[in-house]
Amino acid sequence: MYKRYFKGMTLSIDSKFIRMDTEYELYDHGCQTIAGIPAFRLPRYCNDEDFLNSLKICYESSGGISNKEYDDTGGWDAVQKELKIRSLKQYYLSSVGFSLKWEQKEDANVHIDVWVSEGKSYQTTSGDSFYLKYDENSIDEFVVNLRRIMEEMYEKHQVKSNSEIRRIENETSQAEIKNALRELKKLSNSSQKIALKKYGWNHDRDKIWKVEGGYYFILEHLDISFSATLYVKPLYIDNLWLKIFDGTEENEPISSASVEGVRLMEFPLFKDINERSDNCNSTYSLDKIRHYSEEETRKVWNSTFQQLEDVVNRFLQENPDPDSYFPGEDVCKEEYTLLTYLHSGDKQKVLKTIAKFRDKDKKIYYMYDNPKDSGIHVYDAMAGWRLENYDKIEAWCKRN
Repeated sequence: MYKRYFKGMTLSIDSKFIRMDTEYELYDHGCQTIAGIPAFRLPRYCNDEDFLNSLKICYESSGGISNKEYDDTGGWDAVQKELKIRSLKQYYLSSVGFSLKWEQKEDANVHIDVWVSEGKSYQTTSGDSFYLKYDENSIDEFVVNLRRIMEEMYEKHQVKSNSEIRRIENETSQAEIKNALRELKKLSNSSQKIALKKYGWNHDRDKIWKVEGGYYFILEHLDISFSATLYVKPLYIDNLWLKIFDGTEENEPISSASVEGVRLMEFPLFKDINERSDNCNSTYSLDKIRHYSEEETRKVWNSTFQQLEDVVNRFLQENPDPDSYFPGEDVCKEEYTLLTYLHSGDKQKVLKTIAKFRDKDKKIYYMYDNPKDSGIHVYDAMAGWRLENYDKIEAWCKRN
């Protein structure tokens, strides 16, 4: 059973504001069941006159029956529901609250309890309490003492600002995500090795590869949060590339060779942990990262390799002859196209195609050197590198 006070209101203070609320029902244990009106938000360092005027309105609006007793109907469940409705979680974490209860005493007729969040989504009593004399004919002293108590309690409980709370929460969240990502990468590497051995694929840095039917199949997986992409190219592409640029011949695929294959398919793997659609700025979901247990991670890699095998087998059935495989200039990279023509023995076609590609890449590469060029171009950082490659392939054709 709790005695209901005749007058009651709440105050709170944070790094920027003072808030005042009329509370129609306020009990000894501090539970508030009905949030009344009016309510005020004042600058933390407002003048005493504004503070007093708001206080008077809240005081005069408060009222009730002083001699009636109530049981704890609703209790903390009612309080928590009220807090949820008012969405005060962040606010409570960054403020100190005060419940003021007017009592019928001669010398000290306002009982003040102090409330703090203690890291929770609602405030609980701090154990600090005060009594102040409230005289409507001489209220200035009451205001001065009340504001002094508010400031002292704010400093005592070292309340953090909203921005500081968000910063700490963000740093904590980022640290948790970093650790979870590290664990997921370990699980992924372990599961990947098992799948590699099972399906007969090889691993070289960020590439998973396999040679079959005269083709070089490459699965590129740059990061745990990115999807993996399957590429294919005939073995002669890398061999010609090495012959032209290094003067060597190889009969095995060289993963470091700089000619990109034809893209066949994308595999999502763990991409869903990245909540952004672009790969430049990642926003990770901690829950999604933690979803991938050791068992789930193995399932992902096993399913991926099953799909890989299906794609490779279907491709080989449709393209049994690597010497004749060429999906077109609009699909293949420039160097891939030139090496395909060179492999077919048509050097004149190679030279004509080089002239066409060179003209296009020169416009891209040199457009920023000419401030008068107001044309709209798609910037390609690789244009300069491709121009050097054209020169080397052209020189090799003319020498041979």
